[in-house]
Amino acid sequence: MVWLLNIMLELKVADDAVKNLSNDKELAQITITLVEQMKSNICNEFLVEFFQVLVRMLHAVGKGEIILENATRLALIDTWLPIIRECEYVINGELRESAEQAVNTVLKTLPLFDQECILISWLSKEPDLDYNSIWPNLSEAFDAWCHNFRSTMHLLSGSADVKYHAFTTNDDSLTQM
Repeated sequence: MVWLLNIMLELKVADDAVKNLSNDKELAQITITLVEQMKSNICNEFLVEFFQVLVRMLHAVGKGEIILENATRLALIDTWLPIIRECEYVINGELRESAEQAVNTVLKTLPLFDQECILISWLSKEPDLDYNSIWPNLSEAFDAWCHNFRSTMHLLSGSADVKYHAFTTNDDSLTQM
């Protein structure tokens, strides 16, 4: 399946497939069901192969090989990050690292507000753990978000029209005070 995606990327026809996959909640639910029923090697091999395709797709989106609108990239992460979390025990080694890199890369391409929403959800899954120990480790995207947020606030604070801006965690919106 990965070779087919690579050919689609070379031919520049993968965009529509990724757009469709990004909003396919039904396939995501089927995948979760398969992960939960990981009793046979056939199922395990299928999930690893499917996961390789998903990771390759995320890398392609993150690198700009596939150009998607912000809403579609957000839907891709929103739909498939829970599956990636569920597959923690299915994958290991290089594929695991590649998955983390891919998610971090796509996440960093989103607008700050969308990044914040995903990161808050990610951190709230395991509130007692250090964020470096949560799978997938999105600390790279979190650190980039913090840096970009501080830079944006610094730029906005220098503006004559804006006195102070802050993200509130109550309603997850940018408010002017």
